[in-house]
Amino acid sequence: MLDLDDFGFPVVAIANSILIRQGSFGENREALEEKWESWLHNQPFDAPVARRLAEMYRQRLAQLDARSDDGAVARLARKLTKAERRARQYAPTAFEQSK
Repeated sequence: MLDLDDFGFPVVAIANSILIRQGSFGENREALEEKWESWLHNQPFDAPVARRLAEMYRQRLAQLDARSDDGAVARLARKLTKAERRARQYAPTAFEQSK
């Protein structure tokens, strides 16, 4: 079932389009990361969300201390790799045919 607003637009797609342009999410960053992880699990072709999520992971990874929190760093690095792969795999340029 597709969740549409009163005008027939997909609500989540519109929200994601707005959110990927934001610079900071403050206290909502972790909740948004979880929602986008779930979204990309079900909608892996959403390259803009994957790209923005990868940026968020990079920022968070830069703030972690690898010596004191190596488990968190490893988990986040795996998430980053996965998000970057999806962003690259489903980018519009990945579907262009060479002439």
